[in-house]
Amino acid sequence: MEVGPSGVDPQDLQDIISAKHARITSYLRKCSQVWLLIVADAAHISSIGDIDDSVRDYEYTSGFDRIIFYDAFNKKVVLIKE
Repeated sequence: MEVGPSGVDPQDLQDIISAKHARITSYLRKCSQVWLLIVADAAHISSIGDIDDSVRDYEYTSGFDRIIFYDAFNKKVVLIKE
């Protein structure tokens, strides 16, 4: 059973960021900056979520230079870390 859209949880985003972190070193061998794009693709209703101030203001632990969240359902881009 799926539920309706809810807000994105900062800890869920941190978990995604942490899972992607392991490859940063290899990426930096070929470029000077590494950006992470997180896509909520709306394939499942559970991947749709609102980005509120708590998500934007959260201090994420990351080696990425920028983190961008793309909500494909609502066609919104939110810069999580600059």
